[in-house]
Amino acid sequence: MDTVVYGPSDPLDFYNQYHKNYVNKMIHAFCIPMIVLSIRIATNNVVLYFNDAPRWARVVPFSLGRNISNVYICYYISYGLFPGLTMFVYFTIIEFANHYIQSNIPRKYFLAWCLFCFGWTMQFIGHGIEGKKPALFDSIGQSFTSAPIFSMQFFYPNLLK
Repeated sequence: MDTVVYGPSDPLDFYNQYHKNYVNKMIHAFCIPMIVLSIRIATNNVVLYFNDAPRWARVVPFSLGRNISNVYICYYISYGLFPGLTMFVYFTIIEFANHYIQSNIPRKYFLAWCLFCFGWTMQFIGHGIEGKKPALFDSIGQSFTSAPIFSMQFFYPNLLK
């Protein structure tokens, strides 16, 4: 299969090619948020401090995990107001779940690893059920940008219309 790169006018067409089976879509709808949460947990304490910054900026840490979420939200706003707001809520829920886990779960990194491995394993099982290879084998970049909004499209089929 030739790799086709899609532009912003049809952001999920590429990803939808690989996901036609209902069971595979359902697996992705639940497992992609697990993977997103696991990455958010793992990157929670990756913080950069800028010593050459003005004094007020030195006390504000740059949290990698939170800023990755912010970049995704800005990207999804380019899809339109409703998709952008939907994904804002999605990442806000991820942020609240991360905060709860950071505050209450002593083995949070083990939990993140389990969520990550389970999520990916289930997605590969879903692709086995569907009989198609995962989209990330053809375009890892488009897969990582499309996956979170694709998982919401299962619950809101007209999300991008």
